[in-house]
Amino acid sequence: MGHFVGGGATFLIRSSPGEAEAEAVLAGLRLAQDLHLSHITLESDSRDIIDSICKKNHKVHWKIFPILMEIRRRAHIFSSVLWSWTPRVTNEAAHAAAALANSRVKTLCWVTQPPPSLVGVLAMDGLPGPP
Repeated sequence: MGHFVGGGATFLIRSSPGEAEAEAVLAGLRLAQDLHLSHITLESDSRDIIDSICKKNHKVHWKIFPILMEIRRRAHIFSSVLWSWTPRVTNEAAHAAAALANSRVKTLCWVTQPPPSLVGVLAMDGLPGPP
């Protein structure tokens, strides 16, 4: 319905952007599961990862393959999952969260109240502000 339900940011050292993108998708599924959601839309600005999840692209780096298998396994927990590629310019919230993660060493997770630096980005995306 277009409402903010939660988010997170984790500092990770990965060997490629694709590996980091796959980890982000997996983290999103974990959050959706923790929130007991049943119908989700998962967006990523990595067309390769979305295509790989949807089995349109079978050629993935060996380091990403186990992450994709876990993503596919977890996806079956939900009643429905819509996999959506979105252009980077329309995915500013993800980049703001990544900037937060890169500026810290610990994992950040927020469910009801995003950090102030994300509130403006979410508002620009048309999401209603948190209470």
